[in-house]
Amino acid sequence: MEIIQEVKGRLKHGAGIMKRRNRLDFVVWAIILVIAAFVIYKMTTFSLFDSEVKRLVEFDVPEQDYKLRVYHIPSNATMLDYIQVRKFKNNKEDILENYKRYDSLVSYLLSDTSLELRIINTVQMKSRIDTMILRLK
Repeated sequence: MEIIQEVKGRLKHGAGIMKRRNRLDFVVWAIILVIAAFVIYKMTTFSLFDSEVKRLVEFDVPEQDYKLRVYHIPSNATMLDYIQVRKFKNNKEDILENYKRYDSLVSYLLSDTSLELRIINTVQMKSRIDTMILRLK
């Protein structure tokens, strides 16, 4: 009888160990699944190039009924960064000029006949500020 009780006790102890081991296996697999899902999510949402077009400045043109907007257009697989000037009138934007290979606007000066932009390419080792003049009339 004692032998049967001892065997039953060992079986219960062994069953408890198996339950703990099964829980541990479940937790490990759950962690692996969460990590795999996170890696897959990051790989599918990864963007090699910045795709956000940034409006740098917007201003009213003196004695005119439109606005000028200056944007930074980021690079992609086929184009380098550039600065773009757009005319905004009646809820419509028209591109006036693209300044390729520039990525930053340093300053601007607006008159009733022209827009003077001081722009720079900060990617170059020896960056220099260039002045571009856009005739408005």
